[in-house]
Amino acid sequence: MSATQTAQSPASQENKAEATATSAQPAGRRNRFRPGLILAIVLLIALLAVGVPFSMNWVSYRRAHSITDDAFVEAHIINVAPQLVSGR
Repeated sequence: MSATQTAQSPASQENKAEATATSAQPAGRRNRFRPGLILAIVLLIALLAVGVPFSMNWVSYRRAHSITDDAFVEAHIINVAPQLVSGR
């Protein structure tokens, strides 16, 4: 061996092996989509596909019908009665 060449320790050889193994995988080619993320997106789309039609039906029903929990509906009241009653 020459003076410029030195014996490498096993630890430095392992570090080089790890560095070459990690650099062998391109950074952009890693598993970008995790299965949990894909599952969450699919569940969100399914929830929206089911929820939107039901909520639209509920909104259209609520706009056409009054809520009367206490049997009172606020409205303008107009009495309709004849001024002259026959048989008087």
